[in-house]
Amino acid sequence: MTWFVRILARALALVVAIVGTPAMAQDYPTRPVTIVVGYTPGATSDLLARTVAERLNAAWGQSVVVDNRSGVGGNTRPPMWRARRPTATR
Repeated sequence: MTWFVRILARALALVVAIVGTPAMAQDYPTRPVTIVVGYTPGATSDLLARTVAERLNAAWGQSVVVDNRSGVGGNTRPPMWRARRPTATR
């Protein structure tokens, strides 16, 4: 009986792998992406964020914006996050 269960489990795994392969996700992102940096423009973190934004822009073909928000020690304001529109990814 155990050999039958093993064969059945392998067959089921094969069917799931074959059926699940053609599933394609939607194009992501569909809106401009904003990277929030908690330091002033020209800082190392800003330069790094801008470099990442350029590469994401090239890879995704979607605009990526770097938003500098100077906070206390790099902390961004929590109300800024609550004021944004909800997305499907959060």
